[in-house]
Amino acid sequence: MSYIDTEGNELKPSQKISGNIGESFDATTPEYKLEIDGYTIKEVQGNPTGTFSDTAQEVVYVYERSDAAPVTVKYQDSEGNQLADPTVLSGKVGLPYTSESKEIPGWYVAQTSTNTSGTFSDTAQEVVYVYERSDAAPVTVKYQDSEGNQLADPTVLSGKVGLPYTSEAKEIPGWYVAQTPTNTSGTFSDTAQEVVYVYNTKAHNPKNNGNSNNHLPKTGQQIKGQLILSSVGALLVTLVFVAIKKRKRSNR
Repeated sequence: MSYIDTEGNELKPSQKISGNIGESFDATTPEYKLEIDGYTIKEVQGNPTGTFSDTAQEVVYVYERSDAAPVTVKYQDSEGNQLADPTVLSGKVGLPYTSESKEIPGWYVAQTSTNTSGTFSDTAQEVVYVYERSDAAPVTVKYQDSEGNQLADPTVLSGKVGLPYTSEAKEIPGWYVAQTPTNTSGTFSDTAQEVVYVYNTKAHNPKNNGNSNNHLPKTGQQIKGQLILSSVGALLVTLVFVAIKKRKRSNR
């Protein structure tokens, strides 16, 4: 009996069965039909059972590699959260495998397991790529007037891609925020971003228009008031004069 793989390579030393002509033989017993780790019998060439004769007979067991247990490649962050669907590698026991990391936007490979390459076996295996967030492009917060003039130094926010940011307006003496951008809060990305607060002078603040205590009367209002006072004074003088004249007549 011979034991070879599908390419003709000998896997085990050959064996012989001896006997007398006319006696039966059986090469299907465990002694002759061998179990070889990582292989299964694909075919048997010749008759594994029969009768001894005066002619040599040959039985050949042809083996092929067994299907291996899968190698699962995982892509996760440092806390074990899955960042992308795993890749499952399949092959034959004893043959080599090679894994690769995935390109994941906003992340980079920080740690790689030692078995990124190896050999398929009859035991399931795992390969783990550990990722960390990439540094994000900056978020620049600007403070300017309606004409784009800078009123204070910009604030630059930094962080990691995918994490949130929050900006704030600055207190600038003599100015108030007239326009607030829609992206005062948002998410860091790999693209630079700008947040622009637009200011106006407090003298033009519409909130102050309705407060009469904060304004002196206009010139037209002053003249109108003076005319009214003058008219009332003249009327009072006339009434007093008429009253005195009537009293003198009555005394006569």
